[in-house]
Amino acid sequence: MTYLLIFFSRICDVSLSTMRTILVVQGRKIPAAILGFFEVVIYIMILNTLMQSMDNIFNVIAYGLGFAAGNFVGITIEDKLALGYISVQIIIPQANEAELTEALRKRGYGVTVLEGHGYETKNSVLIAVIGRKEYDKLRYITKKLVPSSFITVNSIKQWTGGFFKK
Repeated sequence: MTYLLIFFSRICDVSLSTMRTILVVQGRKIPAAILGFFEVVIYIMILNTLMQSMDNIFNVIAYGLGFAAGNFVGITIEDKLALGYISVQIIIPQANEAELTEALRKRGYGVTVLEGHGYETKNSVLIAVIGRKEYDKLRYITKKLVPSSFITVNSIKQWTGGFFKK
């Protein structure tokens, strides 16, 4: 039964590690430090348990499987929480600019429009900074109105000024 304790504890430890890493990248020091504390406490307890029972191959396998599962669980949790902000760039034909810009602004998104030049056509580049939780909605609206749109996304750590959907 020790292997189950090791497996589930390792899932918790690695999930916390994944979340902490994301918080560090976003510059969120205090939440990252708090998660780091619990991550290390769990890790030391697991390692101590494992070292006392290295002769049991199931414990070693449980440690490895817990690590793999912890990565999966941590990423899944982070996807659900969708912490932070992103910059979305939408490249569309100029003919669709007014309709899409109006639709996005009507829904509260701050949109900046730039002129772009493709290989053979003139395009519009729409830029919006949004919460990560908003991305699926914005993408749906964009693809519904302009199916040929090209969308890129960048993570944002800091910004100054601007307009954000409330």
